[in-house]
Amino acid sequence: MSNSAIKRTLAIDLGATNLRVGLVQLENGEATIVDQIKGPTPKDEKVLVETILDFAHRVVAAHPDFEFHTAGVSACGIIEGDRVAVMLPNLGIHNLDLASLVEQAFPGVRCRVANDANCAALSEATMGATADVSDSIFVTISSGIGTGYVYRHQLINFPFEGGRVIMDFDPEHRYVETEEFLSGNGITRLCRAKGLGENISGAEFFARVRANDPAFVPVYSQWVKQLGMYFGNLQRIFSVDRYVLSGGVMKSKDVFFEDLTKIANGFVHPYPLKPVVFVEAKFGQDAGLMGGASLGFSLE
Repeated sequence: MSNSAIKRTLAIDLGATNLRVGLVQLENGEATIVDQIKGPTPKDEKVLVETILDFAHRVVAAHPDFEFHTAGVSACGIIEGDRVAVMLPNLGIHNLDLASLVEQAFPGVRCRVANDANCAALSEATMGATADVSDSIFVTISSGIGTGYVYRHQLINFPFEGGRVIMDFDPEHRYVETEEFLSGNGITRLCRAKGLGENISGAEFFARVRANDPAFVPVYSQWVKQLGMYFGNLQRIFSVDRYVLSGGVMKSKDVFFEDLTKIANGFVHPYPLKPVVFVEAKFGQDAGLMGGASLGFSLE
């Protein structure tokens, strides 16, 4: 086995709820998490920095033969220049130079930082569900809606998330961000707005739709139509080969996958564009760590 076929990196998954730091190895296109340390994400900046570096030093010390020269950070916020988290909104932290912190802690290591959805897009495009196509968009539909765009195998590092697109969806015709009613948590808000209950979960919502509940089916029809329009608009702009879907709502893909595909392609049909094709993400719960790893590998 030639060492030239192996890449190794330090990967950091800085999520709003959980923090994971691991060592990832890439061999002939297959990524393996060698080891990782995880825990809840501290909300205090000083404690957060201390915890990231503590996890990193511990996992590296546990594997003294794991040689690496790059690191990647998948972060739940807005990133500037592949280095600085200008805003981690769920943590209330601003202007945190994550790349410099890692590079100072591990001399000789280069670090790259990106928004978590962008990272997931890159990992799926280089090691996952879209590795065999040129252009793709990753979309996670969970507590919010995050997107990442890969063009000709290169990450286009947009600073803002796709769930921040504005739409007129509110029953009172108030302009809202797309994720307010179309995300997993958005389904709960949508049901509340439609008088279906205060805390209807996404799982319960789709169960009612499966049962053909007459109160829920029209709301589902509105939800899937708007989501299909969202993807149709994305395809009109980017005309990518494939969309990778992830997030909690994918547990109910049996309900909406076919409908979503038909609706999205209905908006694309009048134009000579690629059809909208959806696939499920490969990495699932490991998306954040693999996303950080893909950034590290991109530096080699």
